Amino acid sequence: MSAQNGKVVGLETIRKQGCFSENPEDHIKFIKKYIEAGFTHIYVHSKASDQIAFIKAYGKDVLPALKET
Repeated sequence: MSAQNGKVVGLETIRKQGCFSENPEDHIKFIKKYIEAGFTHIYVHSKASDQIAFIKAYGKDVLPALKET
């Protein structure tokens, strides 16, 4: 079933549904769209093996920019 779903959905569809980037500016831009649409809760996930580094980077580079929104 999952192989079939991968063919039906495709990589481009998946890429449009999330932010898959190491660039903090990409995350800021992506999340701001949802904040401007009225979202009050946004789930962020990283598949990186160093979760502490991810959290620190988000706290340093992404969250401060989102407070301005």
